[in-house]
Amino acid sequence: MQTFKITEPYMEGPGIVRCQELLDGLGFDYGDNDGVYGPKTRKAVKDFQSKIGLKTDGICGPKTWAAILDDADGDVDGDAPDPVGIIDIRNNHKPPRLYGYERKPLRVLGICLHQTGCQMPRNPEKWGRLNAHIGITQEGKAILVNDFTDMIWHAQKLSMRTIGIEVEGNFYGVEGRPSTLWKPGGGPDSLNPKTLTALAHVFEYLQDWFYKHSEWKYIFAHRQAFSGRVSDPGEQIWRQVALPWMEITGASDGGENHFIGSGNPIPAAWDIRYNNSF
Repeated sequence: MQTFKITEPYMEGPGIVRCQELLDGLGFDYGDNDGVYGPKTRKAVKDFQSKIGLKTDGICGPKTWAAILDDADGDVDGDAPDPVGIIDIRNNHKPPRLYGYERKPLRVLGICLHQTGCQMPRNPEKWGRLNAHIGITQEGKAILVNDFTDMIWHAQKLSMRTIGIEVEGNFYGVEGRPSTLWKPGGGPDSLNPKTLTALAHVFEYLQDWFYKHSEWKYIFAHRQAFSGRVSDPGEQIWRQVALPWMEITGASDGGENHFIGSGNPIPAAWDIRYNNSF
């Protein structure tokens, strides 16, 4: 279970973004969801801890994180059967914090894959603050969170032309290499049959959408756009999702050495066609 706290320098990472998003939804909206565990995020955690009777130390440890998830889930029935297909919550929440503008469908030319870096709420309705378009849960739920015509800043400069897909979990950047795991996020997690089934539903949905509205030309990894997300989405997701999808669709990751801004190209550990180091 993850533990977030103020350090010097401030702790950063994808799980902190999720912490900030969830606290926003619980009424503790204290600033930008910038993925930095600074004084404002610590205050939000302390105020949440005070509200529910936990020790108010400003450390989002296992008990506090579990309480945030429980509070976010509300009255979700843990024994309910898993829904089939895609759960559409687009009209049930406010626009995400990093919403940019409405774009024309023809401007969307691909997808960008992410990992959440932590556990997420079990209740799909509580994914509304996600700054991406689709969420995939470890329990096999595919959640359509935002319209594909919403330009959301989910992957720096790759955001303008892509649909953001967040897969729940904290995955190795390179399988079995501990140094490539975001340690505060728990795990390591693995793709399971339910998650892969949900991704299959999403793939069919995307195929149909691109056929009707645009052209599916690219499948990117968040690491290609930002130096702070080297392990995003991780080797396992890239090998089991991105590579098969590219083979079927003919989409490209931009090719060897392709990156944008401060990003990093796809490494050989993810795709044997390339020679880039991780």
